[in-house]
Amino acid sequence: MAVLPACSAGVVARRPPDVVYVRSASPGPGYVWVTGDWVWSGGKYHWREGYWRKARPGYTWKSGYWEKDPNGYKWQKGRWQ
Repeated sequence: MAVLPACSAGVVARRPPDVVYVRSASPGPGYVWVTGDWVWSGGKYHWREGYWRKARPGYTWKSGYWEKDPNGYKWQKGRWQ
């Protein structure tokens, strides 16, 4: 598990390299891969692996991303939209 120390609440000086992992096979039709996310906890970011989830009718999954902040980078969580 990767952990990134912060320079201020939710902001890190450098974004981490992309996490590489093997996605398991889909459990069946109607499932969507929910990409992994960086979770802010205890003053640090912790990586949480992705997982398969039943699709939400009328929604698509938008993966999270690192957004540049004046003091570094902040993680914008993935979400259904």
